[in-house]
Amino acid sequence: MRSSKPLGTLVAVLALIAVGVCAMPGRAQAYWAWRGGYRVWIPAPAVVYAPPPPVVYYAPRPYYAPPVVVVPRRIWVPAHWRGGYWVPGHWA
Repeated sequence: MRSSKPLGTLVAVLALIAVGVCAMPGRAQAYWAWRGGYRVWIPAPAVVYAPPPPVVYYAPRPYYAPPVVVVPRRIWVPAHWRGGYWVPGHWA
């Protein structure tokens, strides 16, 4: 079985080098004003927080109901005499 001691040593040395490079003193300037030196640029999209759009309620479309058709009620007229004539029952 191989020992991971050399790999751990290599990682430790690289980490110390990275910490030393990051800890080096330099001028405090904005990133766009740097002149010379090494620069690592990581492009990232701008994160912008905006509230959600307002909820707009529109009035419902008008509903035009068809006109109500009123059917006249038919009345039953029972049989009767009219002026000497017999009139059988019928609908009026």
